[in-house]
This record gives sequence, structure tokens and C-alpha cells, in this order.
Amino acid sequence: MIGERIRYFRKMKNITQKQLAAGICAISYLSKIESGTAAASEEVIRLLCERLELSNGTLDEGFDGDLLEKIDQFKLAVKNKQFPEAEKMQESLKEAIQKSQSQQVHMKYDIYLFGLYVFSGKPAQSKSLLEKIKKYPELLQDRTHLRFDYYYFLSIYYYLQEQFQQAMVCNENMIPLFNLPEVTEEEKGKIYYNQALACTSIYQYFQSIHFTQRALDYFRREFDNESSLKSLILLGVNHRRVHNYSESERFLKKALQLSQKLKNQHSTSILYHNLGYLYSSMNRSEEALQNFHAALDSNGIVDHELLGTYYLMAKEYSSIGNKQEARAWCDKALMMLKTTSIDEYYYHIHLQDLEIEQVENSHYVEWLLEAIRYFERVQLYHYVTECSEKLANYYFKDTKYKKASEYYRLANNARKKIN
Repeated sequence: MIGERIRYFRKMKNITQKQLAAGICAISYLSKIESGTAAASEEVIRLLCERLELSNGTLDEGFDGDLLEKIDQFKLAVKNKQFPEAEKMQESLKEAIQKSQSQQVHMKYDIYLFGLYVFSGKPAQSKSLLEKIKKYPELLQDRTHLRFDYYYFLSIYYYLQEQFQQAMVCNENMIPLFNLPEVTEEEKGKIYYNQALACTSIYQYFQSIHFTQRALDYFRREFDNESSLKSLILLGVNHRRVHNYSESERFLKKALQLSQKLKNQHSTSILYHNLGYLYSSMNRSEEALQNFHAALDSNGIVDHELLGTYYLMAKEYSSIGNKQEARAWCDKALMMLKTTSIDEYYYHIHLQDLEIEQVENSHYVEWLLEAIRYFERVQLYHYVTECSEKLANYYFKDTKYKKASEYYRLANNARKKIN
């Protein structure tokens, strides 16, 4: 029985008999221990356990090798996102899991079932199972490979729940475990990419750029073009957000080349949109509009992305004095707002509507004040700056200098908070 358990943990950790036996015993002797044809001394067992990074009590726990191997197959289906296959395995495992007396079996099964719930979009089941898993901390301590997978699922769970700080802590807990033989280069890239997304979600753009670049390095080594494309897009967008326009253009153009090579219609449209946004930020209106039109012509933009393109086109046409086109695109955006509710664009588009008609009155002030409050609440400080400056300019023209000074200060303070 001891030999069967050693064999199980050795195979689980991807260690050969030669690697495990080196300096402890002969390979042939280890083979006999694993097959049960030879008994091992306590000293040999202790040394084998140390090399396998097993605690003293691990081999004495309730153990079912066949059941654990089935759970390993379930684990692979979950991690490879083969959901129909994983769900079938779950059904076939239920009864055996209930009968097992081994905490190790229950913990391992619960963690991969949690992963299945997270990946397949079942938040209620995920939350319920997570409460149960949290009772296993001591058991997880000595099982680094299992702890790694648990943090991986948990980081995604927290990200989907918009608990970004907690997601980042999980990712930070995984990075020191990258030396485990079970951790693939692809997984390392995904963890860095997930960390980059979490940083972006809390407006830590420079940190996000750092983690995205590390993710991209792994994806390129693995020739993972789809993940590389996502990383290039994120790098391009975040470099624009921190006003590093030359780097933004470089990454977005690289991403566009890769997207066209992969024939990814959606990403191609998104990239034209982001290039348009970049050129708009650089006051290069002609190039901005060319890319916005290319985004629409690519037919890959949907829902809120389309709303954003309509708004930016209205804004750009307005900035070059083409009121007719600005009006047409703003009207499209206003019409779409009736069926697509996105708070950020709700304020942008209604303010744009008033600005196209050059309406500057108390109604315009109310919209600006409401927009400032909203953008402060969601920490979009570049928009706080923009709206505060518009309001300050309005008060200045109306000779309300004290009010103007108040909002110029607010704009400057918001600017300092932009990461």
C-alpha cells in the first residue's frame, strides 16, 4: 500500500523512478517498493517523502489510488476546459467520492469541481463550494501543485466577481510556485495576463503593462498566437492610457498584422477602433476617422464597442467642425443608448449632443456635474479632468471666477491621480 502511494505521488509530480531514487536507493529497489514486492525501511520512506515534498502523515491518510487517478482525469478535463467531458466525469465520480473516507480525495475533487463551476459560469455553486474548500488550509499547505491550481481558479473567481485586489493576491501567491514541474509555460503566461487584467481594472496601467509584457514573452515562446494577440492589444490600449503614444501605435499595429493573419474579424475591428482612439488623442483627426470607418467596415464590432465607436466618431467630426456628420453619428449613439445601457457612454453621448448644438446653459452644467460625480465614483480620473475643465471654462466665460477656479483645481487634482 505504501508503495502504491509513492508511485501515485511520483507520477503526479512528473518525477521518474531514476530521479526519485537518485542518492536514496537503487532504481530496481524503488520499482519493487512501488509494486509491493519489497518492503522499505522507515529511513528510505522518509527520504522518498522528502524528495516528493510530502508531509510525514500524507502516506498514512485514507488513500484510494484508482479514485485519485480518476480525479486526475477530471482535473485535466477541467483545466483544458472540456466542459461536457468534465461534467460526465463529475456525475460518475459523485457516488465514489461520497463513500471515500479520505480528506485528500474530498479536497482534490472539491477544488477541481470549483474550477469547473468557475469556468462554466456558475457563481452560486462556486461560492457555496468555496466556503467548504476554505476549511482545507492545513491540508493544502503541503500540496503545492494542488495549492497552485486552487489559487488559479480562485483568482479567476474573484476577477469575475470584480474583486480585483483579491484576484491579484491569488496571482501573487502563484508566482513563487512557477518552479513546480507541473506548471506549464502557457499557465505562467496566463497568470501574468490575468494579473495584467486585474491591474487594468483598478487603473494601475503601468503595472498592467509590466505584467502584460511578461505574459507576452511566455505566449511567444509557446507560439500561442491568440494569447499573444490579446496581450498586444492590451499593451497598445494601456500605453495610450498613460500617454505613451508611440509605443501604443507600435503595439496596436503589430496586433493588427497578427489579427489579419489569424483572420480574427472581431479583433481586427477592435484594433481599428483603438487606432482611431489613439489618433484622436494625438489630434490626428483624419487618421482617426479613417480607422473608425475601417472598424465599422470590418463588421466585427458589437454592442458597447459599437456605441463607443459612434460616440468617438461624433466627437471627432465635431472637433473638425463638421456638424452634419457629428449630428448623424451622435444620433446613432443616442438611438443605441435606448437598448444598450452603459453608464460611461450615457454621460459622454448626452454631453456630446449638447456640445454639437453648442448648448451651454444650466442644463449643460447639470450634465457636467452629474458626469463628474459618476467618473469620480468609478475612478475614471481622466474623464473627471476633462469634464471639470469644461465646467471651469463655462464658469470662466460666465465671469464666475471663483467657481471656475474651484473646477480648475478639481481637474488638476484628478490629473495627479491618473496612473
